[in-house]
Amino acid sequence: MVKVWCNNCKTEYEAKSDEPSDRRTKCPGCGSTSRFFSVNVVAKALTYPDLEYKGRPEGRRKPFIKGKIGYEPSTKTQRWMWREQVVDRRNGHYKKVVIDPVTGEVIRFCEEPLRKHQGYGSAKKKMH
Repeated sequence: MVKVWCNNCKTEYEAKSDEPSDRRTKCPGCGSTSRFFSVNVVAKALTYPDLEYKGRPEGRRKPFIKGKIGYEPSTKTQRWMWREQVVDRRNGHYKKVVIDPVTGEVIRFCEEPLRKHQGYGSAKKKMH
């Protein structure tokens, strides 16, 4: 038995959901067999904050600093990882830290002079 509502008088009553239309239980209020059902669907959505920033001197295109902080999906672990990344061109510094938020394990830590940080991301050598 499920709760149904009469489509004519809106009376709520219980009836079988699989009753054929010619043998439906009649509404106790008005006798109609026209009814409507209501289904509630509850979903849970998780959000993961992520911020990207760039600092540019006025009138210049290339940023002197850029960074990312927040969560990113890991294809290797199929989970979300915490990431902090800074490319500081003004001071010639690069830093990236990736941490598993569940275990607290540092997955990746790289801090080096920017001039040594080459061959990564868009600077990777192309395979022909």
